[in-house]
Amino acid sequence: MRARVWLEDNSKTLLCSAFVGEIDLLIASKKFLHIQSLGIGNLEAALSLQSYLFTYPEVESVIFFGSCGAYPWSRFSIGDFVSVTSAHNKEISAALGQTKQIFVNRNAIDFLQPLAIHPTAICNAPSTLTLLNIITPPSEDWKDLGVENLELYGIARVCEIKNIQLSAYMSVTNIVGPNGSRDWQKNWRELSNKLQNQFLNL
Repeated sequence: MRARVWLEDNSKTLLCSAFVGEIDLLIASKKFLHIQSLGIGNLEAALSLQSYLFTYPEVESVIFFGSCGAYPWSRFSIGDFVSVTSAHNKEISAALGQTKQIFVNRNAIDFLQPLAIHPTAICNAPSTLTLLNIITPPSEDWKDLGVENLELYGIARVCEIKNIQLSAYMSVTNIVGPNGSRDWQKNWRELSNKLQNQFLNL
């Protein structure tokens, strides 16, 4: 199934992000009935989305706009834009044998087929930022992971439970590693503007 074309019926579509700076141009356009920042991290974003959907039960689809870091072994670079096809929740410390991650759901959550405007990516959404300088995948099940974001698994899990359509579009602001936060701060504003304007100009 192809993702809902969000301009056709935005009365039933929620546009969301982690923080307001990632959707501020969309808000300023005044084109969208449902638009909301959900907070940073999987838990905060999931709880905020759950609350929003309870308040507005007419919402049938969710579109997430955000930023991400590219894993060093992926094909993505700073300045790229990606359409997410599925989300995982894997912790680097568990992959390295430093901790044990207790999985409630070991499977990835698949998204709708995205609009064909960006390369597709598989997203990992852990609870913490990866600061280690890891050039190659730490284990076999990491090799297909392309980007890292802190909210998308929580959002995807709520949508999965409530049978709500989900798509996600993100800018690559940094390479995952020790300089990731610094590069994110340097790049997020310009890239967010570009991403939002891409959709405003559809």
